[in-house]
Amino acid sequence: MIVLEGVDYARFKTDLREHRARFALNDVEYAEQILRISLNTFKKCINSPERVALTRPTFLHLFANTGLKPKDYGLPLTLPAEDSPYGGYDKSVFEFICGRYFLYRRSFLTAANVNKSVLDVYPDTSRECLSFQENLFYVSDAGAPHEQAYSGDVYIDRDLTTLSFLAFLSGQVRLTLVTMPQRPIGREKLKLRGALLTHGMARGFWQPTVSCVFAEGPQDAKQAPVRDLCGTIRPEMDDFKRISAELRHCEEHATVVTPLMWHMSNAARPEIR
Repeated sequence: MIVLEGVDYARFKTDLREHRARFALNDVEYAEQILRISLNTFKKCINSPERVALTRPTFLHLFANTGLKPKDYGLPLTLPAEDSPYGGYDKSVFEFICGRYFLYRRSFLTAANVNKSVLDVYPDTSRECLSFQENLFYVSDAGAPHEQAYSGDVYIDRDLTTLSFLAFLSGQVRLTLVTMPQRPIGREKLKLRGALLTHGMARGFWQPTVSCVFAEGPQDAKQAPVRDLCGTIRPEMDDFKRISAELRHCEEHATVVTPLMWHMSNAARPEIR
């Protein structure tokens, strides 16, 4: 939480009320449509007697949508640059996301097994964004070894709710979308949940393929060979039950997968031939 108090808070309240007065909207409409925060949060900003404490994303919404400048109120916040292709985020703010993760998804051929890859996230030294590399090395359900490495940049939407890992390789476009994790407390691990859109060959030819993903980290495994950390997790292995449950949570709650919703409903129609 970021605290605004004293003279700085008094000035902020005055300026926010002046901004509010410019709009012929009721308080609910102003809070939700202009500030993009809740009505309760808006009232908290203008009615608290001496101080207000808000999360960093909430303050960013307020300043970005009012044109007020954080430095005028003594706050060390950097507003997103609207012309940035990555979302204009301050990469130093999101260094808590950096590190090595184990990323899991169900196998593309049968979905019976789980493939494990290594995802490394790090600050880009030449650009104002985070970047990543994902290394895959596993044996497919058909028994064929597969090894590949993808790298790219991390895009963060203005609402700070979604991380997009976008990679290009020889004409392929691969996109992994995960929800923004909460900042960890102590040494607890982060959990990233979302979905991957890529190409797979489940039916003998290349097709767009969607799979839910679960990633956990940072992992204390930076000295081990990356190939040794990747692999295929099969039902008889110790970690399969836990990882499969995490993926099931992603499939049912963390993502919207319309084919699964359709097949789980009682309204499914016969196949069109």
